Order: sequence, then structure tokens, then C-alpha cells
Amino acid sequence: MLKSTAELLELHSGPFRALLAGEWAEWRRNYIEQVRAVAAADDSRWLEPSFQERLWDSSSVSSVGPGQSVTVVEAYSDQQLARRLFEARNSLGGADPAQRGAALQKLYDDVLAVVHPRYTPRRPKARLVRLLAAMFPDDMTCLMDSGRTLGVQRLLGAARQPGDFVAQNPAIRQRLCDVLGEAPTIESKVEQSMFSWFLWQEVLDRPDEGAVQIALASREANAVPPFSLLPASAQRRSLASVSGNIDLLVAMLREAEQGISREDLVAVILSEATQLNASSAGNIISQAMGGLGLLRLEGNTYRPTERGIEMLTAEHPAHVLRGPLIGRVFGMGHLLLMVQRQPGELRPIDVSQRLKDLVPTWTSTQPGSYIYAWAKLTGLVQLDQGANGRLRLTDDGEDYAAALPQNFEELWRIGPIEEDLASSDAILPQPESEIPAPLDYGVAEIMADGCFLDAGFIDAALDLLRRKKNLIL
Repeated sequence: MLKSTAELLELHSGPFRALLAGEWAEWRRNYIEQVRAVAAADDSRWLEPSFQERLWDSSSVSSVGPGQSVTVVEAYSDQQLARRLFEARNSLGGADPAQRGAALQKLYDDVLAVVHPRYTPRRPKARLVRLLAAMFPDDMTCLMDSGRTLGVQRLLGAARQPGDFVAQNPAIRQRLCDVLGEAPTIESKVEQSMFSWFLWQEVLDRPDEGAVQIALASREANAVPPFSLLPASAQRRSLASVSGNIDLLVAMLREAEQGISREDLVAVILSEATQLNASSAGNIISQAMGGLGLLRLEGNTYRPTERGIEMLTAEHPAHVLRGPLIGRVFGMGHLLLMVQRQPGELRPIDVSQRLKDLVPTWTSTQPGSYIYAWAKLTGLVQLDQGANGRLRLTDDGEDYAAALPQNFEELWRIGPIEEDLASSDAILPQPESEIPAPLDYGVAEIMADGCFLDAGFIDAALDLLRRKKNLIL
């Protein structure tokens, strides 16, 4: 989805400028005011706890979503930490984007190591990114996490730098300067940062087809995990997990970058996962398509989706799957809420049993154990240390659990409520928003998911299934 210079200029001069003059005017004003205050503070002012509170707690640059509960109040009086930040404020100099990115990444990592766990049991990652955005208006964007940052980086065609997502910000800003021109004033620097958020929100942030977008009261920059929820009736019933699943998916995506046939894709799967057979390879293809939305079918050729490309370029590929697992697989959101309510109390077998009870057709705990396996694999849950390991949410798991609709368990369940979901607006702040009805799943959709049977045969089979409760093919 790489945008040309002409396309970027058109977006910047048209819809982005309209937002700055209207809906985003107050955000722009507050953002500029925060950057000015941070730039103007002298040594004595900077070291005051009240100013450190402003650095860490002001929402002028962005909100931190679920991270609002992760506070660092005791750090406001840490003079050594404040001095470290003050000395870093003007330390990047004229280094190239790679060097500036490395310096920013080191500062981010060092400060996190100071405040966690000394001042907070959770890592205040979004707060720290927001703080850096105010301190380094030439180099940082207001993109609060890895997925958004890497997505905009790909969209712009900005050079990928060594290091995690914070290190990519200077390259993004350099690309924006190349397209839009240098930013000589604080106002223009802030606007370029805001444009990066505009690109994420208006171009990249697209919910899965038929899904419910988790709506926000504000469209300004935030750190709410980006994901959308398919209605319960359209979600997958669990998702099988095999040994080396993440590496296998990455290998499939890499081979599909230039397009690949089904036969060759099956060969890739069997060479990467020798424990599988041709039949189970088909299940892995289905997993990558309908389950996780990583592959799409163009004619007879498989290619990565935007999410698939993100997984290929991510520092931690498994983390890319968090949103689709919660949004597309029934039970993942329920697992997060179970563990959130009883941290350190539930064993994996306990959540597997509870998930089994949510789906009338499940006769064993295996589907629930698959969901737990994916949650652990993608870093949403973790086991306490010790022989009787119990489950806790990770920091990221806490953020995703907090981002679920308040009445999630009431609406996302298997039963009569499914039929009413399409007309319910209870989960959306805006009453006028509508939840799309579940998509019909017919011959075209089955073929698109990778079925290799003849379309006429599928049509006949579906017709027979409408008249017969049980059918063996």
C-alpha cells in the first residue's frame, strides 16, 4: 500500500488540512503548547516534580488509552531520572536517522528500566513514547506503538532502521520532510507528527470486513490497541496450534510475497513442518487466511495481506497476531477477561474448561487449550513461576482486555444473542453507528478461503446440508 509522493501531498493538502482547521484544531494547539513548554524549561524548572508530572502525565500529545492506569507518580521526584532526561533533550545533534533512532531507542529502553519495576508494576510504554514525542519534535511521531509505527513506515516507504519501533521514528520523519519539505517551526514539526497519525487512521486503520470497529470518543492520537471484532456468529471456533506455528506462518508469507500457487504453498508447509501431512497443510492455509487474515487469494495465487506484510517486517512477528486472534477467534477475548478477574488463580486447564462451557458443540477442552496456547505464544498471558504455575495477563494483555467493550461477554456468546447482534448498538459510543450483519458464507467465500473442489460440487453439498443434519463426504 505504498503511497506515492503525489498521493501523500494530496492527502496532506486536502483532508488533513481540513482536520487541522476543524476537528483537530484544539489537539494541534495543545500539542504545540506542550512542545514549547518542554523546549523552554531550564534546568531548575525541569527538575521540579510538578514539571516532571507534566512530562509524564499530560495528554496534550496523545492519550494513552488503557495505559492511563499505569502511573509513575513516585518518579516525579527522582532527580537523577529527571537529570537524565534533561541531558538527553538536546543530545541527538545532526546525526543521520539511523544514529538518532538508535539514540532514541536506547533512551527509551534505559528509562523503562529505571521506572519498571521500581515505580510501577507495569511498563509505562505509551507514556514514555508520548514524553519522547514532546522532547524530540524533529524526530518522533505521535504513533504510540509498534504496529502503527511500522505500518506508516511501510506506507511512506521510509527506510527500515536497526532496532525496535522507537528507532524507526527518525526515518519516518525524514521521509515526511522529503515529501512535504523541511519543518522549520514548532508548528510545522507538530503538524508533520500529526500527519503520521492521520495516515494511520485514514489509510491503514481498516477493520476486517464485517467486523465491529472498536470506536473511540476521540479521533486524536491514542495508544488503544488497534483491533476490530467480528460478530460472535462469524468468529472462528478456536484455532489449532502446531509446533513452530509462528515460524511456519512467517515462512509461508515470505514465499508468498511474489505470489505462490496452492501446490507450492503446501510444499513449503510440509518442508517447514515435517510433522504435518497434505491434509493438515490445508488446515494451516485456512488458518492463515480465514483465521488470521494473513493471506489472500488472487485467482489461483496466494499473496500476503497488509497484515501479512506487517508480520514479515515486525521485530516480534507473534505480536502482530494479537488483534486478529482477539477479533476473529471466539474465546480469546473471554480468556483475557477470565484471567484479568482472577490473576494468579487460574491454571491453563481451568480456562480451557471454562472456554469449553461457552460453546455447546465443544465436547473436549482441546479447543480451549489451543486458545490458551495462542494467548501464551503471542505474549498476552504468562505463567507464574513455580510448579503450580497460574495465569496472569502481560502488560499488553492487560491493555487488550481493557480495550474490549464493557458488555463484551454479554454480546459475544454462542446462543440467541448472536441473532440480535447486528441490530445492537450497545457496544459503540456513537448511537448512529451500525454493526454490520454477519457475512453470508456461500460458494464464493468457500472458494476464496482456499477450497480446491469444484464450485458446482460445493453448491450441491451446501444444498444437501440445508436438508440433512449430518453429512459425510
